[in-house]
Amino acid sequence: MTRKLLISIAVVGAVGALSGFGTYSAFSATTSNGGNGMQAGTVSITDDHTASSMLGLTNAKPGDTTTGCIKVTYTGSLPADVRMYATPTGALAPYLNVTIKRGTGGSYPTCTGFTAQATTFTGTLATLPASWSTATSASWVHDEVHSYQVAVTLDPNAPSSAQDASAGVSFTWEARNQ
Repeated sequence: MTRKLLISIAVVGAVGALSGFGTYSAFSATTSNGGNGMQAGTVSITDDHTASSMLGLTNAKPGDTTTGCIKVTYTGSLPADVRMYATPTGALAPYLNVTIKRGTGGSYPTCTGFTAQATTFTGTLATLPASWSTATSASWVHDEVHSYQVAVTLDPNAPSSAQDASAGVSFTWEARNQ
């Protein structure tokens, strides 16, 4: 009888366990949000120069000046800090006085129609800001355009030792997002 009782208990337990699986239920719901996209902004700056230089001063005597203009356009989608710096070379650089004005109108290389709004630099070619960290910053936004007029004059008081000396310069406008 013990054996019959144990078998009966086992059968009842198995049936109960199986019936529990069949009657188990739960509520469920889901929601989703698809189509999400991410895109990085842009930083883009250009100028209107061609393959030739904007400035030229040859066989100069003290007091001679060369002037050129360049139009710089920011087309990036992010606001940016824009700075102008230069890489001057040559022994004549300390004797070349530079004035840079920002404005409107004028384009490369002539300055026809240029209207100055601010002077951004006065000094010598040798003292132009030489890197991003030493240059003055201005905040620009998408489609902002500025013309720059650069005037370089051989110092009227240049010493005789400046004779036959030369200098060159490369200007850089750099934009970095804020």
